[in-house]
Amino acid sequence: MGACLASREEDDEVASVEKAAFENIHYSPSWRREMSGSRPRMVMPRSLLLCAVQRHPDVLDSFNLCFPAGQLKVNREDFEVFISSMNQKIRRTPPKKPRKKAPMRSSIPKTWLVELAESLEELEKEQIMIEAEEVCSPKEAVGDSHKQKPNEKRWGGAQELVQIASRKELQMLQTLTAQLKREYKGPHFRGDQLNSFTLLWFLRGTKCNVQEAYVLYTSCCKWQQQSGFFGICDWVCPYAQAALKCYPMVFHKTDIHGNPVIIEQAGQSDFAQILNNVGTEAQLRFYTQQLEATCKFRFPACSEVQQRTVHQTTNILDLKGIPVGTLFDSKARKFLQSIIQVCDMNYPEQMCRLFIVNAPTLFSAAWRVIRNFLDPVTRTKIQILGSDFLKEVTKLVPLESLPAMYGGSCDCPGGCMIRNPCLLYTSPSPRDS
Repeated sequence: MGACLASREEDDEVASVEKAAFENIHYSPSWRREMSGSRPRMVMPRSLLLCAVQRHPDVLDSFNLCFPAGQLKVNREDFEVFISSMNQKIRRTPPKKPRKKAPMRSSIPKTWLVELAESLEELEKEQIMIEAEEVCSPKEAVGDSHKQKPNEKRWGGAQELVQIASRKELQMLQTLTAQLKREYKGPHFRGDQLNSFTLLWFLRGTKCNVQEAYVLYTSCCKWQQQSGFFGICDWVCPYAQAALKCYPMVFHKTDIHGNPVIIEQAGQSDFAQILNNVGTEAQLRFYTQQLEATCKFRFPACSEVQQRTVHQTTNILDLKGIPVGTLFDSKARKFLQSIIQVCDMNYPEQMCRLFIVNAPTLFSAAWRVIRNFLDPVTRTKIQILGSDFLKEVTKLVPLESLPAMYGGSCDCPGGCMIRNPCLLYTSPSPRDS
């Protein structure tokens, strides 16, 4: 009796696993909708299914009989009938007294359907990576000076992309890259940042809406072209010292995940000086240069250390000492909104977390206005803290990466916030030539 119950439980478990495998095959992203006369149907390339069934010779032979080599596509309904017939063949029991022409038990294991689903999923990922890399290869967008050297390590390959992206994201990435290749005719995509990972951040920034990601990405390319963006990292900022004095900021070590930490002292900012001496456009261009230098130099350096692709920053925005009038000043608010817009529209998913520390009581009123300009996903990454912020910040930023003035243990020579602009980003200078 006990053996019968155990056998029944085992059969139920196998049936449950087979059902899940069947559903994975049925909802595979490789099925494509096409019209057959006036009736739509779901089809998949025969070559893809052929590779998936090659693990078992008996299944392969039956597949070739049902779907001859001249057939380029396989209908989903027909393939599911094939699966049912194979399951019946496996469960067929030979008679007690075998005859000469009696059917023999199949050599196909009961787990064949599960193995088929796993093989198909792996093949889908490989195919998606191949198609995505064809569109997003940096070699198509940059000159010889940026091409990868033979013995140079390159992070952000297809294998890592498969590990960090979900099956849905990989499917959407394939669709987005195909649409870009087919429709977008702009002179630039995203320079040497053009790759599958960059497109994935745009997808995540739009919650995997392919059309919105396409519009956002192409708008970014047009903005770069119109603003004379390309070559911004080679631009020597003549007012870098003044810009840093008006808006103190520094890249200071990394968080627990290896992401660069940015500290901005907005409370010490002199918005009147920005408007009168530097100018909002010039200040914004300098800020954008730092963002692009982060993508081009800081992220690859952090990736080298972390052995993975680093693409986000952890930001600390210090409001200590900010004048009350600045919170409600329309020109200051417009400048901050410009920074937010540049980040949201052109660098989606680049911010891991933003800690707004030493926020005064009145900041909550200003925040109700500012938050309306932020993407809902971005808002979830922002944490507003008062003067007692150390416990929350150190959950992500270790004490050794936090300046002593913020309760950390780091004490850089000359002060953690004292930085030559060249330490923010090393732009070309006469002495370097």
